[in-house]
Amino acid sequence: MNNLKKLFSNFVLLSAMCVLLGLFFIIWPEGINNVISYIIGGVIILVGVLDISRFIMSGGSPEGVGPVGIVRGIIFSAVGLFLILRPDFVFRVISFMFGIYMLASGSLSLYDAMRIRKHNNGAGWQATCIMASVTIIIGLVMLFAPFTQYVVLGVMLVVSGVTNLFGAFSGKRKVEKILGISTKDNGSSDNDTHFIDVK
Repeated sequence: MNNLKKLFSNFVLLSAMCVLLGLFFIIWPEGINNVISYIIGGVIILVGVLDISRFIMSGGSPEGVGPVGIVRGIIFSAVGLFLILRPDFVFRVISFMFGIYMLASGSLSLYDAMRIRKHNNGAGWQATCIMASVTIIIGLVMLFAPFTQYVVLGVMLVVSGVTNLFGAFSGKRKVEKILGISTKDNGSSDNDTHFIDVK
């Protein structure tokens, strides 16, 4: 029974964290992007600094890191610094590329839907057309409002977390009812616990 309570507590905690993280995504989407860029940029700078340090410690010996190592270290450090100073740039580039891809994919799917409508007696094209339209809309959003996807992700996390919390407490009540556990009388002993005969 203790394991069941521990599992329930962990599940509730995880669901609550999903809700909080989702709210953070909705309220401060640019902040999330900045944090991600800072982490990635910091890791890349660390790799570059390590390469430069190894080159210095080896004295530029070919048997050590060599000239390639120092060049790589400088490039990595510069890229990492750029990510930290301009966290929005890379994200906008990625959003632009994905937006173009979604637009192209949606347009091709929409063309296929029109072909199906024309050559298949007008049957079965609606679903393809709807999915193509949704894909095109997502592509446009990523092109002109890139940070919106963080908001969408935040909404999904909040909905998922709230649903899980509701399901967890609802499931707990059902389990307690099946096992005959009373939450109202916590002072009763195990001998006083009544079980329900489930058929």
